[in-house]
Amino acid sequence: MTICGSLPTPSVRIGEGQEDSGGPPAIVGAGTSHSLGSLHISGDSLPDFRWSHTARLIEDSTKSRSAGTEGLLSVAGNDFPPQIWDWDDTILPSTFLADGKSDSTSLDDSLMSLQETVVKVLSRAIVLAGPYVFILTSSSPGWVHESCQLYLPQVVPLLAKVTILHSKEYCRELSVISRKFRRLYFSEDKGLKSTKLATVLSIMPTLKPMPRRVVLIGDQYEDVAIAQALRQGGVEARTCLFAAAPTPNELRRELQWLLNGKTLDRLLVDDALPQSDFTLKRNRPARPSGAIQRTTGSVLCR
Repeated sequence: MTICGSLPTPSVRIGEGQEDSGGPPAIVGAGTSHSLGSLHISGDSLPDFRWSHTARLIEDSTKSRSAGTEGLLSVAGNDFPPQIWDWDDTILPSTFLADGKSDSTSLDDSLMSLQETVVKVLSRAIVLAGPYVFILTSSSPGWVHESCQLYLPQVVPLLAKVTILHSKEYCRELSVISRKFRRLYFSEDKGLKSTKLATVLSIMPTLKPMPRRVVLIGDQYEDVAIAQALRQGGVEARTCLFAAAPTPNELRRELQWLLNGKTLDRLLVDDALPQSDFTLKRNRPARPSGAIQRTTGSVLCR
């Protein structure tokens, strides 16, 4: 079953010059009532998946993480709010690279600038979320490492500090070893036809302690629609929906927005944040440099 419906996400619009202004776009309070159309998952019916190999995956991944975060603001105690990131067009501008529309010199320059920002954002994410930074992708196993090595080589060491989940392969393996998952996943009335949603619902119970807040960042509706199921299960979910198919420079500005004014920090740890969902929008037609256009909550990246 395809997830349908829409998230009425408030937005914030920014112009070309705002990324270096020292602060995030104004955050405007808004309601957080959401609908996922035909997808209905109540908190009581969320699958209680506690498969040992899932726990081992997370445990093995955390063992390789460095502890070099002294002197940096982090989350107190063990209450790490998980971050779930998409990869393609959220960290790597895969669609743009596949189109091959840029000459090699300008592409190298823009990827270098993007790479610097990705390193900063992921490093900050790891500080804030400890062992619970996930890259969730529907791509084939190995793609994240291979594409990172090719286009963002300085980011490769950070991949050892996050947990990479290939949702299609993950669900295929779970359906083989778990009759419960197989029955749930292939049952039409359960609505778990999104491999990303099924993967997140299977992993959440393995996180100890059970997180009270999760942040989801991606460029497709599927990446943030998971929030509805988590909310119905009693977990606070905050989302950031990037614009689809960005250029390297557009993606850099989107990621920079998370750093400006400690926006990523606030998404993770600010209990008083007045809104839960952000949609970043782009306006490619030429506009005067530095022009800023705002609506209630959409980030405009030229």
